[in-house]
Amino acid sequence: MTTHRATLTEHKQFRLMRTLESTPDVSRSDMAKAWGVSFGGISYCLNALVDKSLVEIRNFSQNQNKFAHVYLPTPRGIAEEASLTSDFAKRKMNEYDSFKVEIATLKSKTDLEGVEYGASHE
Repeated sequence: MTTHRATLTEHKQFRLMRTLESTPDVSRSDMAKAWGVSFGGISYCLNALVDKSLVEIRNFSQNQNKFAHVYLPTPRGIAEEASLTSDFAKRKMNEYDSFKVEIATLKSKTDLEGVEYGASHE
């Protein structure tokens, strides 16, 4: 049975996996501050990744602060992060292509009306 937490959106999952990849020892409170979300929100997202077996949480063995953790991707998590990265890149390339078409359309409309593209209007 999949828990509600396990239905974390792909965007949040991608963002969190990327953060953990670059800084596995980041604290939940630091992540919450950086993202502008609550500590509980970050905990919810991390627990969703744990529920999906994409991340495991381990205590630092030599740290005096017994609440300090490191978040390590599992082999399944590494594969999922690669897939999410590929999907993210494809989505952004499609957006880029759409923006290029939209810009070209807007440019042609302004050129047809005799307005130079990029010129300031006073």
